[in-house]
Amino acid sequence: MQPPVKLSSFVPLRFVILLLVAIATASQAQTYTQAISIPANGNTTINDTIQASGDGSSGSPHAIIEIIDSSGNQIAHADIYGLSASSYSASIGSFSVSAAGSQTYNVSWVVSLAPGNYSVYLFDGITTRSGNTLNWNPPGSPGYSIVIPTLTLPDMIPPTSVDASITAGAIWKPTYAGGDSGLRQIFVVAGATPWQFSSWSAIPGTWQFYVGEMNPNDGTYNSGPNNLSPQGAPDNLSGNASAFNGPYTLTVNPIAQSVAISPSSATILAGQSVAFTGTGSSTGYVFRGSASGSSNPTTINFPSAGTYTITVYAPAGGNYAQSNTATSTITVVSTYTLSVNAGSGGSASGSASGLLGSDNPSISAAPNSGYYFTGWSGDSVANAGATTTTVPMNNGDRSVTANFAPSNYNLNVSVNGNGSASGAGVYTAGSTANPSASPAAGWYFSGWSGDIGGSANPASVVMGSNKNVAANFAPYQYTLTVNAVTGGTATGSTGGLMYNANPSISATANSAYYFTGWSGDPVASGSALTTTVPINSSSRTVTANFALIPTYTLTVNAGVGGSATGAVSGVYGNTTQGINATPDATHAFNGWTGDPVANASSPSTTVVMNNASRSVTATFIALTPGFLTINGPTNFGSAYRDTNAGSPTSTTQTFTFTNTGQLSLTINSLSFTGNFAQASGMALPMVIGGGGSAQVTVRFTPGNTIGSNAGTFTVNTGNNSPSVNLTGTGLAPHIVITWH
Repeated sequence: MQPPVKLSSFVPLRFVILLLVAIATASQAQTYTQAISIPANGNTTINDTIQASGDGSSGSPHAIIEIIDSSGNQIAHADIYGLSASSYSASIGSFSVSAAGSQTYNVSWVVSLAPGNYSVYLFDGITTRSGNTLNWNPPGSPGYSIVIPTLTLPDMIPPTSVDASITAGAIWKPTYAGGDSGLRQIFVVAGATPWQFSSWSAIPGTWQFYVGEMNPNDGTYNSGPNNLSPQGAPDNLSGNASAFNGPYTLTVNPIAQSVAISPSSATILAGQSVAFTGTGSSTGYVFRGSASGSSNPTTINFPSAGTYTITVYAPAGGNYAQSNTATSTITVVSTYTLSVNAGSGGSASGSASGLLGSDNPSISAAPNSGYYFTGWSGDSVANAGATTTTVPMNNGDRSVTANFAPSNYNLNVSVNGNGSASGAGVYTAGSTANPSASPAAGWYFSGWSGDIGGSANPASVVMGSNKNVAANFAPYQYTLTVNAVTGGTATGSTGGLMYNANPSISATANSAYYFTGWSGDPVASGSALTTTVPINSSSRTVTANFALIPTYTLTVNAGVGGSATGAVSGVYGNTTQGINATPDATHAFNGWTGDPVANASSPSTTVVMNNASRSVTATFIALTPGFLTINGPTNFGSAYRDTNAGSPTSTTQTFTFTNTGQLSLTINSLSFTGNFAQASGMALPMVIGGGGSAQVTVRFTPGNTIGSNAGTFTVNTGNNSPSVNLTGTGLAPHIVITWH
C-alpha cells in the first residue's frame, strides 16, 4: 500500500476547499493526504474534474473528505454519494456539490479554522487513477497546485520480521509495517494449513510462508482458501485480492528438555536395591546402566561390591528434543562380622554383623561383683584399657575378648595448695588405706576432701570401692609491724603476708635528726632508709632508730698585724664554713694555721667541719718601711747660648725614683744647686707605694759664661733624703726637672 503524501504545513483562519471527486466502480478503498498552505485571509477554490459513479444512496461507494489537525484529531468530515441533497453532507462549514459533467462533481467546502497546521484526506474507491490535478489559485497570489498521484494498488508491504526462528508450540503470526485499514491481512504457510487470518501453532521444522491482503468486502475470505496452492507459492486471491509477498523462511525449533536423576549418588551394601527416579521430561524416560528400562521410577539390584553408573534421558517426541543425560553413581561395599567375647569374671557386648570395612563399632565390658576389668585381647581396639571403646574393622572380620580379675580398688590422692600427700595406690577389697599429708614451708594442712573428710593426718579409709581424696593446704598469713623512735617516722606495716614475702619498709628522719638504722627482726639492709623484710617463718616487728644530729664550733683566731672573721658555733658536722683574714696597714697576710682549710695561702677560704670542732689562726708579717733610691746619668753634656739670637739651649736627663721598701713613702720637696732645676708642672707631695717607682726629668740651662758647671738636687722624704751630684758644660746653666 502506498503511504499518504504530505506536501506542506499551513496556518489558516478560513479557507474554501473545492474538490471534484469521482467514485469509480472499483470497491478497493484508498486514502491520500494533502497538506495545504492557506493565506491568513481569503477563500481558496480548488478546481478539478473527477469521474464518479454511484446511485446516490448512503450505502453505495462514495468519496470521503477529512480535515485532520497536527495532533491527528479529526476537525471536519464530508461524504459525497451523488447530486441530491441527501447524497452529500459535511460535519461543519458550508459544503456544496454541483455537476461538472457526466458522473463528475464540483465540490466546494468553506471552513473557518483557528491558526494551525492541518491535513486534508481524500478517500475514494478508485483502483487506478492518473492525471488528476487540483488547482489552487487564491486572488492576488501566485498559482499553486496539488497533484493526486496515480492510484495504483502496490504489493503488500513486507512484514517487519521476515525470516523467523521460534520455539515449537508457540503461537506465531508475522507483523506488518503498514497496510490499508480496509483490507484483511492474511499469511500462508506452505506445506501446512493453507492460509491463516490470525496465528498458527508451529511444529518443529523449516517452513516457507507468504503474506498478503484481501478486501473484507470480497465476501469470500471466510469460505475457503480461494484457490491458494498450499504446496508452493500461492496464486492471487480471486476477486480484488492483492498478490502475496514471499516466500520467507520460518524455522521452528523443538522445545529443549532437561532431566535429573534421584538419587545422584549413594553407598549401599552388596545385595541391596535402589529405586531411580527421573524428573523434568515431557516425553518419558530411558534408563541405562546395570539395567535398562523406561518405567519411572526404575528399581535396580546391586548383588556385588563395586562402583556403578546409571544414566537417564528423555527421548525426542512431538514438539520436544532429546534431553541431556543425567548420571547417578552407586558405590556397593562388602560387610564384615565383629565377635565380642568375655573371660571369667564379667560380660561383654558389641558383637555385630553386616559391618562396613570403615566402621568403628563400639564394644563394652562389665566386671562381675568382686572382679575388675583388666583389658581387651584379640584384634586391635582403640583403647585396650577402657571398658568402653571401639574396634576398627579395617575391611576384615574381627574378634576381641574382655578380660577380668578379682577386684582391686584404686585410691587416688591429689593435692590442693602447696604440699604433698602419700598413700595413693591399688588396694584389695576390704583393706585399709592410710593417706598422709605434708605441708610445704609457710603452709599448713587444712583437711581432707572427697571420699575422706576431717583433718586427721594420716587418715584411715576401708577400700570397698575406688576412692578419690584430696589433701588440702592453706598458707600461713603473717603481719609486719613497723615502729619508729623519736626523731622520725617509718612506714610499711601490713598484714596478710604470705610465706617468703618481702614487703618494703621506709624510714624518714625529722629535722635535726638522722637515721641510725633498723632494729628488731632481720631486714635486708639494716642501714638503708628503704629496705625489705623477709617473711619466712613468723610475723615480724622492726623499728626505725634516729638520733640528734651533733653540732660543732669553729674558732677563728688572728695573729699580730691583722684580724680574722668566720668563728661560729652550733653547726652540723657535714657543713662547710667560710673564714676571712684582714691585715692592718703595716702588715701582710701570711697564711692560716691550725686545722685544715681549703686554701691556706688565701685570706678568704673555707673550713669543712667533718663532724668535729675546728680551730684556725690567721698569721701576718710586718712590712719594711719605704726607702727611696735615685738612678740615672749625672752628666748633662754641653749647652750654648747664641748671643745674637738671645735664646739659650738646654739639655735634660731622666732619673728613676724607686721605693725599695714594702710600705709607701712621700716625696715632700726637691732642692737644686747650680744651673740645674726641676721641670715645671711637678706637683708635690708625691706618694710612691712599696716597691713602686716614678720618672723625673732634670734640665740643665747654661749661663752666659762658657765653662763647666756643677750642682746637686736633693729629694726630701719622711724616711730618707738622697742627694745626686750633677755636672754640665755651657753658659749660664739653668736646670729644669720634670716628673713622669
